[in-house]
Amino acid sequence: MNPLTGVSDSVTVNPLPDDAGVEADSPICFGENAVFTITGVTGDTVYYSGAATGKKVLVDGEATVTVSSPAVGTVKLNLDKVTNTNNCVNPLTGVSDSVTVNPLPDDAGVEADSPICFGENAVFTITGVTAAILFTIQVLPQGKRYSLMVKLPLPFPVLLSELLN
Repeated sequence: MNPLTGVSDSVTVNPLPDDAGVEADSPICFGENAVFTITGVTGDTVYYSGAATGKKVLVDGEATVTVSSPAVGTVKLNLDKVTNTNNCVNPLTGVSDSVTVNPLPDDAGVEADSPICFGENAVFTITGVTAAILFTIQVLPQGKRYSLMVKLPLPFPVLLSELLN
């Protein structure tokens, strides 16, 4: 038997990629975009699933994934795995974030008792709103305009003169 001498080889052990993270601004209103920010190591590729199209993004410190005008409800983005430039894979578990998409408020309606006589109160009835509303009142013939932000419903009738003072 001849002993082998001077024959060797080496194996390079590459590190796994670091974990990636995801954050989103929530809540949003219907019609707005849900934007997820993925953070990780520059050069890594993050694979994701959920409501977003596409399924991977190259991270340059951070990357964004946008879901355009999602439906009312919850939009979730899950990070599934990270690969690095050495093709090593780090599977991710439980790394996700969600965006709540709220519906738009109902349209408001306004009715007024008209005509009235000088000295009487003008009564406006606002319907269909249970949140803050901005409305503008123009007093004629002087042409003065008043803009008011009022949270509805009001617990009692309010005179316009009380709101303007």
